Parts: sequence; C-alpha cells; structure tokens
Amino acid sequence: MKNFKKLMYLIRISLVASMIYRANFWFEIGALILHIGTYLITVFILFFYTKSIAGWNREEVILMIGLSYFSGGIFLTFIKPGLDKLPDYIHEGNLDIYLLKPTPILFYLISSSINFLFLPYLFSGLLL
Repeated sequence: MKNFKKLMYLIRISLVASMIYRANFWFEIGALILHIGTYLITVFILFFYTKSIAGWNREEVILMIGLSYFSGGIFLTFIKPGLDKLPDYIHEGNLDIYLLKPTPILFYLISSSINFLFLPYLFSGLLL
C-alpha cells in the first residue's frame, strides 16, 4: 500500500511535468493517434482486397497489432523513461542515492519518470 501511494504521487508529478507545454503535449498525442489510425486504415485496405495474408485473417492481424501496441505502450510509458536515466545516474554518481532509499530500486527507477505521450499506444492496444 505504501508503494501504491508513492506510485500515485510520482504519476501526478510526471503528468504535471509532461504537461508544462500543453500545446506540444496535445500535438504529440494527436500525432500518435494519427499514426495508429493510419496503420489500421492500411490494414483494412489490405484486407479489403484479400481474405488472408500468409494464413492470417484480418481479425488475427488486428489482434497482433493490439498486443504489439499494448506491450509497446507499457514499455514506452512506464519502463523506458526510467531506464534511460540509469546511465546518467551512474555517470554522475547519483545511483547511490536511489540504492539507499527504502523503496526497491527497480520500482523507483521505473516509476520515477513516466512518459504520458505514449498512452495512446497503451489504450489503442486495449481497444483492439
């Protein structure tokens, strides 16, 4: 329960940091939604002219795209931003600060910075 409260606090801080430049934030979200939509329209156009591609029908391809976007969304939103900072912490000598905290180091590295710009991948994966 204590880790959940820390996670909610860190999520709130990351959201505020992501929305400092609101126009940029919404433009990035819109661009990602456009990217996902274009990808799905391409799949629908391909399967409009054929029933299957290499034994895969339209529903199976859409399921695979959904799983790919969902797993990629989890990785890009929660895991990658914190792990990208790990070499900087080591190079600057600040990793010991996180190692001495009572919070597990992996939990803190993953939840310390969350990139909300990739949430459309996560939600589109759930919808597909």
